[in-house]
Amino acid sequence: MCCTAGLPMQMALNQLIQRAKPDRLLIEPTGLGHPQEVLASLRSAEYSDVIQLQATMTLVDARKLSDPEYATDETYQQQVSVADCIIAHKSDLYEADELQQLDTYLAQLQVTGRPVYPVAHGQLQLQWLDAPCHWQPQPEVDVEPSHSHGHGDVFAATPDMPAEGYLRKDNKGDGYFSSGWIFQPDFEFDFITLESILMGIDAERVKGVFITDEGIFAFNIVDGLMSSTALDEVYDSRIEVIGRDPSAWQTLESDLLAASQRL
Repeated sequence: MCCTAGLPMQMALNQLIQRAKPDRLLIEPTGLGHPQEVLASLRSAEYSDVIQLQATMTLVDARKLSDPEYATDETYQQQVSVADCIIAHKSDLYEADELQQLDTYLAQLQVTGRPVYPVAHGQLQLQWLDAPCHWQPQPEVDVEPSHSHGHGDVFAATPDMPAEGYLRKDNKGDGYFSSGWIFQPDFEFDFITLESILMGIDAERVKGVFITDEGIFAFNIVDGLMSSTALDEVYDSRIEVIGRDPSAWQTLESDLLAASQRL
């Protein structure tokens, strides 16, 4: 979901609720997400009889806290402060004192009384989702877009597609840049070439879904580690890249086009 809480987010959410009628929604903001604004929108009168908010879970890699770029980042701190529980993920990779550093960091932010769950290999417990949401809107939180960093999310509703069959979006904010592409479903990507392309991207985060010659796969790259998951069905192929230096993926579009064919 786009980090900007406003009309585009509400339109996409309304369409999802009306068409899919889900029993449960798991909402993941993009890497630059401002969760207070998303929560404020979900707390609005429009959804009071439609959505019951449950726990907000924030994933924190305690190894990053020694880097001031993360620890002092306003968005990073906001994501921690709204959490009903803190997920200390990748805990199997921590040094002896890094979990204690997380406790110290939370105390400095006055984030107290929240459970902290060390997790390895993404093994979250389903019952954690059922905890109540304690966040309440503050007077300064505006459910309209109050910040102008302009970061969008290519995983929102699909816009009109140009004749070329693919669309690119570029945005920036909070010291980060993002680029996203959507490809019509008649694009088929060479799986082996695609893996090589994705692993060669120097970025903070890469996530995508691709229709390939070996099937449909979701890709996720964080800290240089890539995971892929087979999927049954998608509407199109999509990718989003987030990082501090957009020149690091300057040739990505041409590389993706060279690794694909239109059926």
